[in-house]
Amino acid sequence: MTPAPDWLTFGPTLLLLGGVLLLAYVKIGVVLAVLRRGLGGIPPAALTAVLALLLSWLAMAPLAERCQQAMAALPPAAPQSERLEAGLAPLRAFLSQHTPDRERASLQELVQRLRGAAAPAAPELPTLLVGYALAELRVAFQLAFVLLLPFLLIDLLCSSLLSGLLLPGLSARAVALPFKLLLFVACDGWQLLTRGLLTAYAAAAGGSPP
Repeated sequence: MTPAPDWLTFGPTLLLLGGVLLLAYVKIGVVLAVLRRGLGGIPPAALTAVLALLLSWLAMAPLAERCQQAMAALPPAAPQSERLEAGLAPLRAFLSQHTPDRERASLQELVQRLRGAAAPAAPELPTLLVGYALAELRVAFQLAFVLLLPFLLIDLLCSSLLSGLLLPGLSARAVALPFKLLLFVACDGWQLLTRGLLTAYAAAAGGSPP
């Protein structure tokens, strides 16, 4: 029998590690997209997506390493299903610890309604993944509000100033953009934002709740 190609043999492992690295993208991608919106489309969307991917990789690299070590601890002759299950154990533990009880209980109740008697007593991995994603989105929207509020104030000030000076031909957004950039640079916005986004995951990597 012809052996399976390497990409088929290691496909589940690569898929698992790739999915782990993208866990943080839910929150980081939303926050950076909102920041780009507040800055009037700067930086470009492609650059924002790449930066979000890089930050997600930095945030989730410790968890991916734990998954890889769990799979590497098995003997080389172990089947791929057993290797994948071993790699899922650190991911399941991470999600169980860092998925808030509110999201977990709500989704588990929905699963029980949908599946009836066949519903498991404990949340399964897909339930934990959805609950974790919803919790990350909630935090992302909270951070987005904090980011957009000063930009909104600058827009309102510039709009009021232009109306008072009787200069309707100027765009308030165009006038506000330099002040937004100045405020963001003066506050060392990229450093603060990066530190704020990664600090929670640094605590999570150590095993304590973010």
